[in-house]
Amino acid sequence: MLKRRCDRAGAKLLSVGCTPGYADCQPTKRRPADAGFGSARADVGLVEPAVSVAQGALPTLYAATAPEVRGGNYIGPKLLGRGRGYPAIIRCSPRARDLQIASRLWEMSERLTGVHYAI
Repeated sequence: MLKRRCDRAGAKLLSVGCTPGYADCQPTKRRPADAGFGSARADVGLVEPAVSVAQGALPTLYAATAPEVRGGNYIGPKLLGRGRGYPAIIRCSPRARDLQIASRLWEMSERLTGVHYAI
């Protein structure tokens, strides 16, 4: 949504989405040992251990520095259902590309934060 708004306004801004995948950081820790799989997400059937925090940071670094990245790209791990692996330009889910959902999210964000943009 930000990219589309900036394009319409002629703003020179690069808007890129990214995900760390399943990184071993505090919010991902569900239970102390997750049934023997470290911080694996047993609740969704993922039994592979999470990647390190450093590995989880790679998609953000890639999004900020890779010359092939363009506005509107989505960057994340390319292996195992996008939960692991080195970063690449990946396709986000159909719901994430839904213009009506994006518009509602933008409007709700403005309403909840009290911040409104002219673009």
